[in-house]
This record gives sequence, structure tokens and C-alpha cells, in this order.
Amino acid sequence: MKKSLHVFLVTTLLSLCALTSAYAIPFIKVGPKVGYGTTFPSDSQIPDSATFQNFAAGAAAQFSLLMLQVEANVLYQSSSITYNVSSQGLLGQDLKLESSFSTINIPVIARFDFSIIPLLNLAVGTGYEQRVFMSSSLKMNGEKADGSGKVDNNMTSYIPFSFMAMLNIPALFAVGLELRYSYQLTSWMKNGKTADDFMVFGTILF
Repeated sequence: MKKSLHVFLVTTLLSLCALTSAYAIPFIKVGPKVGYGTTFPSDSQIPDSATFQNFAAGAAAQFSLLMLQVEANVLYQSSSITYNVSSQGLLGQDLKLESSFSTINIPVIARFDFSIIPLLNLAVGTGYEQRVFMSSSLKMNGEKADGSGKVDNNMTSYIPFSFMAMLNIPALFAVGLELRYSYQLTSWMKNGKTADDFMVFGTILF
């Protein structure tokens, strides 16, 4: 999985950079994007002590014209949840459950740029995101358990809400910090349970 992730990221970045370099597309910048965050599940059975971690990495392309920004991403995201189940009713043995899954995320976000300081762009907006299921796993006390790799729907959709602060270095690059809350519209499972994400992204655009 790690090897395929590296190949995916390198291929995506090289393709985007080659495209913009070859055709010198005006108003469009591309570059790498990485993010880290957490999840807010709707499942009331998950204990409050559960730990959620999300990591995403991939490529970003941004179109800017006047007060409009449109950004598209192709991201690989790995998400995990870890929590303990008490010994009550389980033959006196505490269980540590670790569930993880990976997806390919393709969001498109339109933002309104309300910048008031030269070289510093501030923008807020929303859009639409499609996620494609890649793989999942379930472990109990560190050992793989039944039920790994099972979802009812291989694709699901989100509405991302984004705030971006971008510092522009003239003739060189732009570096940005983004806060993104993604509201899940459709569930991976037939039970209809959803989980929203909150991510902090770093972006470098050339």
C-alpha cells in the first residue's frame, strides 16, 4: 500500500506540473497538498474516549481570477479510529479495537477572496467532494479480525467548507494554510451512519 501511495502521489504531481509548464496556463497554479485532522462520527455507540486520526496527501490545482478562487484536489486519505472495550461481558478480557480505511478524495471548492493585505489572500467558500473507497482493516489487540475490507458503497459524497490563507511570494511560489470541514452527505454503509471530517491543510503552489 505504501509503495502504491508513493507512485500515486509522484505520478499526480509530475503530471500536473508538466501540464502547466508545457502550456503555461495563465491564472492556474499547482503543487503538493498535505493535511492532518480528526473525525466527528454520528454513531452514538462509539465511546467518547475514541481517538480519530486522518492524514491526507496529494496534489492541488488552483484557478484564480479577481475575487474568485476555484481549487481542485486529488488526495489519498488514510483514516483510523482506536478505542478500548471494557472487560464486562467479554470473559474478563479488555479489547483494543483499531479500525482504519483509505480513500481517494476529489474535492472541487469555490472560494470568495476578501483579501485586504497585499500578498496575503484570505478566502472562504464551499464545494463538492467525491470519495472512492480503497481498502480497510480491523484489528483486535493488534491482530487482524473478521470484517476487514467491507463497505456497502464504494463511493460517497461530502460538502466541504473551506477557509484559506495564502501568502504569495512574487515570481516564486505561494504557501497556504487551509481549515476545511467536510460534511458527509451519503454513508459508506447501509445503516446510513455518517462521519464528518475536520482537516488542517498545508499547500504550496507554483
